[in-house]
Amino acid sequence: MGFRAPFNLSALQFQSGDLVALVRETLEETGLPADRLEFEITESVLIEEKDEVLRRLSELRAMGVHITTWSASRCRPPPSPC
Repeated sequence: MGFRAPFNLSALQFQSGDLVALVRETLEETGLPADRLEFEITESVLIEEKDEVLRRLSELRAMGVHITTWSASRCRPPPSPC
């Protein structure tokens, strides 16, 4: 496994526009292999429009994009990093 480029996605970012098409186009334009891209989503992404969110997640995973969940509760108070 090589380097992955992780990006945090908020619920608003995840639900706005056609994220799957944007990711597909960006990967094609940059030549970045999909398996090098990782989206970190919060649990709040799954709360609204669950069926649509699951469809988008499935499409991204089918492209090879890695999806992880992130929870603010996993962070410790400063100066400890998350």
